Amino acid sequence: MSEDTRLLVVGSGMGVSLLAVNPDEVYARACAIEDTDMQRAIELYGFATRIDKTHVTSWVNLGVCYHKLGKLQDAEECWMAALEQNPDHLEAPYNLACYHQESGSVEMADHLFERVLQLDATYADAYFNRAMVRERLGKIQESLTHWKNFLGLSTSPTNGVWLHMAERAVARLQKA
Repeated sequence: MSEDTRLLVVGSGMGVSLLAVNPDEVYARACAIEDTDMQRAIELYGFATRIDKTHVTSWVNLGVCYHKLGKLQDAEECWMAALEQNPDHLEAPYNLACYHQESGSVEMADHLFERVLQLDATYADAYFNRAMVRERLGKIQESLTHWKNFLGLSTSPTNGVWLHMAERAVARLQKA
């Protein structure tokens, strides 16, 4: 039995059933088990991309899984593959920007966050991260603008820590 065929076998009680060879179904199965069986999810996301190399959400999630495991080059390659398939996909450049921000490539991160905000001017997390990047680049006024945009868009009480950080950054930068 080939590796791809083996990946199709899914347990169901005492017997086994076959998961249809549909990238959306494989993707859904991977999402369902990602928190409990990351390695299996990686196999399934990878399988979905082999079924359909244009399945961008599988590329993105595969990259996220690799990132969580510290396989940063693999993560970057997945996000680049997602962008190659769909340059207008929001999560691919966002994740890639965060990766570059973490690794210290702030110019590349800034460029990618700019792209994300071109795609969706209401993406609060992109404003938050771009504010930090712009400050690191010495662009204080632009950083301040992005912090304010984040505060204006982020109304969820679950963002309490991030809201507090943004409020402190605004207060600090307004004094500068």
